[in-house]
Amino acid sequence: MASVTIDMGSGKRATLTSAGNSTGMRPSVGQRSAVSELMLHWPKYSGLTTGAAGYLRKLGIGAFHSDPVAALRSAIEDGRVSVSIDQPVARGGSAGGSPSTPPFPRANRLASVPGVAALPVDKPLPSWATPSDVTADELISYLESVVAGAGSSLAGNDIGGASSLLGEAAPFELAADVPNDGSFILAGTPNTGPAGSWYTNPGSGQMRLFGNNGLPVVDFDFDHDHGQGIPHAHNWDDVGGGFPVRGPGVSFSPLP
Repeated sequence: MASVTIDMGSGKRATLTSAGNSTGMRPSVGQRSAVSELMLHWPKYSGLTTGAAGYLRKLGIGAFHSDPVAALRSAIEDGRVSVSIDQPVARGGSAGGSPSTPPFPRANRLASVPGVAALPVDKPLPSWATPSDVTADELISYLESVVAGAGSSLAGNDIGGASSLLGEAAPFELAADVPNDGSFILAGTPNTGPAGSWYTNPGSGQMRLFGNNGLPVVDFDFDHDHGQGIPHAHNWDDVGGGFPVRGPGVSFSPLP
């Protein structure tokens, strides 16, 4: 039987074959699927518009039509011409459809890639900075060194002999209006302490810094999460009352 081939692109080809005496028979599922696939981009296939009249002639349908492209489509849809789609075959493939050998030897795939110089982040961290090794004492030592460095910088730039923030801190004394019955003791961490001192809760590991007036200034929490992650910090804000108000949690990292 006569047949013609249409290039569908992407390696696919549609073979059109004259159905002969099979006209009127119910097409198979595969045939209906092939026709549907062919009609997806009809008539935008290469050479179809100019070659339709020749296709009709080869298939024995006749070339004398005012619209050869429409006539060819009608012949396909009513079953006078059958369609088969040739799927693209991967080059260099085996019977299973996958390459018989990898395109590049595995051992040599990265052979030509130049090495990357070590970045600062690749340098080993000090022992105290390793998450599993951090202790409250080490963290306090680090924070104290940062505060000391900041104090030295302020002292070096001092004008008029002004002292540092904590240089003239007075000894802590309970104010007359501060209750001493433990009502301000939250989760085992005292809310008052010696000016400029740190307190570490032996149970939770919470750290609290007391300011010049002996009231809390900042907390560092390590055992719970308010949605800001672990660890996180809380600032104590002076809102004009007799006692500061603990602010919301703010995430932080002990690493420099």
